[in-house]
Amino acid sequence: MRFLVGLLLCIVKDMTAFLVMGFVYIFTFSVSLYQTRQTMKAQASAEDSEYHFGLEVRQMYELFLGSWESANYSQSTVYLFVLVTLLLNLVLLNMIIACLLYTSPSPRDS
Repeated sequence: MRFLVGLLLCIVKDMTAFLVMGFVYIFTFSVSLYQTRQTMKAQASAEDSEYHFGLEVRQMYELFLGSWESANYSQSTVYLFVLVTLLLNLVLLNMIIACLLYTSPSPRDS
């Protein structure tokens, strides 16, 4: 039981860098999606729907958690959706591998 608790504490401690990277990932793609949609809105001024930055952050957060709704993306933002989903899989896979390989030997050593 002591080994398992030590392993879980090491994993939580080592995940802080990936949590920071996740927040940066969400914020960066939210900004790019917001700017893309603002540009589209300026070009097609007939739409009165209001986009605000909080909506984009929530949408990226839901995408980060696995809500793969591609209906929310227009034809010009679907490329951003594909880029986000591909990079998200790489980041999360890297996080799992790094956490398992890096933290599993350390509680055994102590």
